[in-house]
Amino acid sequence: EIRRQKIPSNASDIARSLIGAGADVRAAAWMYGEWWDPLPMLTSSAHPKEAGVFEDLVAVFAEAMAADN
Repeated sequence: EIRRQKIPSNASDIARSLIGAGADVRAAAWMYGEWWDPLPMLTSSAHPKEAGVFEDLVAVFAEAMAADN
């Protein structure tokens, strides 16, 4: 799994573009035997942290989720 997880340096820009185009920031995916929302999956992953984009990605999702309320 680790070798397939490639995090681009512009991940926050990509996330903003997708969210701006209507992507659902609360869309759940079936992983590891249960349903997960994107933010918990992001915050539990070491890959964005190692790529140096973690804080920006969390901010993008938090901002979008706050605007979605």
